[in-house]
Amino acid sequence: MSPSFVTQEEVRRREGGEEEEEEERGWRALAGAGGLAVQVAQCPEDGLSFQVWPSALQLARYAEHSACAQAGCWAGRRVLELGCGCGLVGLVFAALGARVLLTDLPEPQALIRQNIAINAAAIAGAGGAAEAAVLAWGVTDPASLPGAWATLDLVIAADVVYHRDLFGPLLATLAAFGAAGVPILLAHVRRWKSDRHFFARARRIFDVIDVTSALY
Repeated sequence: MSPSFVTQEEVRRREGGEEEEEEERGWRALAGAGGLAVQVAQCPEDGLSFQVWPSALQLARYAEHSACAQAGCWAGRRVLELGCGCGLVGLVFAALGARVLLTDLPEPQALIRQNIAINAAAIAGAGGAAEAAVLAWGVTDPASLPGAWATLDLVIAADVVYHRDLFGPLLATLAAFGAAGVPILLAHVRRWKSDRHFFARARRIFDVIDVTSALY
């Protein structure tokens, strides 16, 4: 049974001198009607990589509602997530039966592994798997990844186009995977005019297809 998504609202500070509500620190729950649940801890005060961003929710929703999900064909697929942050998207794919490698810089690795552990039962119950690894865009050679990940079925990423200085390294990493014939699924919220430069460069390397309509 695919998970549907219920996100906890952030607790707002009460006004007028009333006691402040105690927040269950950093939790965001995604609960499924069939009893399947994905939960991630997040620590926004620690930086950009430690929180769930809007595109992650959209890509998770796509994982659930796409034709591939309905056919159950995420099961057994080898999926690598770039810039995974808290790991929400990759964990949803794993909870749908995929075998997922969640990658990011060294700083959020402890949080990623914590979230893998939190969701271990749900992932195992779906026949999926998840593990974490360090991957720096434009630096880490994809060929250096553990042998089990030498062959991939899909690369995913959400909200990774946010700093112009990283466009080149990110495109280099995406191109390395694309050269091996691996499809890439990227979710993005356009915030800055410079974003269009990233996609203009991407279109010179890839065939870019908009799958937004699959969400509605």
